[in-house]
Amino acid sequence: LGILVDESVTWGANPGNVTIHVQYVTSTNQKTYSDCQSGGLWTFSEANLNGCYNDQGHVTLVPPGESANRGDKLAYKYDIRQDNWNLRTLQSLSTNADTSMRPCPGCPFYADFQTFVNYYETTEYADSWIMAAALNRSVAFPSGRGNANFGAAFTSGSKLGLAEAVKKGTAYMSVFMQIIRDLEDAMTDCDNKCDPDDLSCQDIGAEAVHSLDAAVALYAGSLEGTDGTENSGVMPYALANRRAADFRTGGPQGERSSGTAHVNYEVIKEFKHAQTRLLADECNLARQNKWRIVNLMKVPLVQGVLRYAYMRDFNNPSDAPTREKEQAEGATFAAALLPFVHKCDTADATLIYNNMRIGSDANKVVFADVKAALERNYGCMGISCPLVGGFHNGQDYELGATPCTEGTLQGPAAPDFSQLPSSSGGSGGGNAGVAVGWILAVCLAGVVGFMAYRRFGKRKNIADVMKPPANNLAAVSEIA
Repeated sequence: LGILVDESVTWGANPGNVTIHVQYVTSTNQKTYSDCQSGGLWTFSEANLNGCYNDQGHVTLVPPGESANRGDKLAYKYDIRQDNWNLRTLQSLSTNADTSMRPCPGCPFYADFQTFVNYYETTEYADSWIMAAALNRSVAFPSGRGNANFGAAFTSGSKLGLAEAVKKGTAYMSVFMQIIRDLEDAMTDCDNKCDPDDLSCQDIGAEAVHSLDAAVALYAGSLEGTDGTENSGVMPYALANRRAADFRTGGPQGERSSGTAHVNYEVIKEFKHAQTRLLADECNLARQNKWRIVNLMKVPLVQGVLRYAYMRDFNNPSDAPTREKEQAEGATFAAALLPFVHKCDTADATLIYNNMRIGSDANKVVFADVKAALERNYGCMGISCPLVGGFHNGQDYELGATPCTEGTLQGPAAPDFSQLPSSSGGSGGGNAGVAVGWILAVCLAGVVGFMAYRRFGKRKNIADVMKPPANNLAAVSEIA
C-alpha cells in the first residue's frame, strides 16, 4: 500500500540520499496531537503506534504545489520502535541549551542562563541533575558547586525522593530556563528591525508575540484549563498557586491562603503588557515586563526552599521514604535558585546549599539561617518580603517563619532599559539590564525542534536548524 507523504519532509530528500526524515502531521489538541507516540514509551509498554508508518511499505514524495500523481513512489523500511522520535523533548531543553540559549550563533549566552553556567560551569546542569536522580547516582558539576549524591543519600529503596527530584528538576530547572529563553527571544525579535519596503519583511511584532506565547504556554502548561483554575498543572503556574497557600500570598492583594497566587496575577498582567508593547514596537518597555516576570518566577522557588528547610528542621519524619522525599524537594528547589543567590552573595549561597543539599543531616538544618540568607538577597534578586510571605499552617504563621517586612507587594521597580549599557543584563535588582539590546537583524536564535521548524521554515533552511542526533536515531524512513 503506497502512502502519500502529506507530512513535512524536513531533510534528506535530495538525489543520492538513502534516508529521508519526515515530520508527522500534528494537531493543536493536546490529547490527540499525534497518533504515533513511541520513543521512551516502549520502556513502559505505553507506546501508541496507531498513526505510525508501517515498518515497511511505499511512500510517495510529492513536490510542493504538485498533484499526487506527479510524485515519486519509493519503497522504504525502518525500525518502528527506534526511528520515531521527537525533535523537541523536555530533555532537549537542557541538552541543546549551548545552542538555544544564545540570541544568535556565536553570541554570548542570555544573561540569566549565563548566571547558571557561572554557577554550575556546564550548560547541561538541568539534565545532569535530572538524570542523576532518575538513575539514583551522583552528579558532580565542574564548578564543584551544587553537587548531589542521590545513591549515597537515598538508601531506603523507595523511589519517592528520586521521583520528586526528577519532576521538580524538569519543571523548575529545565522548563523554567526555557521560559526565560522564550522571553529573551521575544525581545530579540522586537529588536530585529527590517526595511518595511522589503516585501519579504515579516511582521516583527507578530514574531515577538509568537515567542511570548511560547513562554506563556510553558509557564502555564496544558493541564490548567482555559481559565487557569483546574489546579491540576505541574508547571510554574501551578507551583505558584501551591506555595501561595503555604505562605498566605494568594489573591490579587496577596493576603489569602487559597485561590490564585498573587504572583500569578502579576505574571499574567506582565505577559499581557508585554504583548501590547511588543506589538507597538516598544522593545525597552517590554523588556521591563520580561524583567519582572523572571523575578516573580523566583518567588515560588524561594518559598519552596523555605518550606522544606522548615519541615526538615522542625518536622523531620521518622520514615525514610518521607525524609528522602522532603530532602529531594528542598534540594531541587535550592538547585533551581542557588545560581541567582550566588550571583548576589556567594557566602549566602554556600550556606543555603550546605543546609539543603542531598545528603545533608536534617538534625543540622537550621531554618532560621536559611531564611536569613535568602532575605538578605531579596532586593538583589528583584523580589521583596511581601511577595514571599511567611510559612503558614492555615491558622497562623509557624514559629520563626513570619514574613520579613522590607519592600512592597509590587517588588522593586524595573530598570529603565533605554538608559542602561547594552551589555548589562539579566534579572535581579540593582545590576539588572538588557541582554539583547545590541543584537542586529542578522542574529536569529538557534533553536532545535518542532517549534523551530514551524517558525523558521520560511526564513532559513531547516537543515541548518535541526540536525539528526547521533546513532542514526533520526531515520524515519530508509529508502530501499
